Amino acid sequence: MGPVSSLAAPVTAAALAAEVALRATGLTQSTELVLISEDVVPFLKQQRFSPQHTVLTVSHDEQLLDVLERELRRRRVSALHLIGHGSPGVQTIGGSELSLASITQQQSRWQHIGEQLEPEAKLFLYG
Repeated sequence: MGPVSSLAAPVTAAALAAEVALRATGLTQSTELVLISEDVVPFLKQQRFSPQHTVLTVSHDEQLLDVLERELRRRRVSALHLIGHGSPGVQTIGGSELSLASITQQQSRWQHIGEQLEPEAKLFLYG
């Protein structure tokens, strides 16, 4: 499995400028971003991902939208895979619940995230 995400290091202005410049030049390769809720990781021990996937664990103290916004500053994403626990109408990833109500409440952030994805990007939900 890939690296574990961390919000410990704050984004500096210089780091953000470097990431923006890198994206603007098109030097970053497109990837499929896989975000896995940490409580689901034990169930995926045997799961193998291809090199085209960037796999990150979302901890209970991280909010999904914060992780998405951070990672979209770092890389171009052609597909987004969200893996968490699900029940009818709700999926839990890290410290966030994804539902129609939460998407509606955070509509502007979701719209911005959609604009940062590759034009033909796909979204996959597993729960």
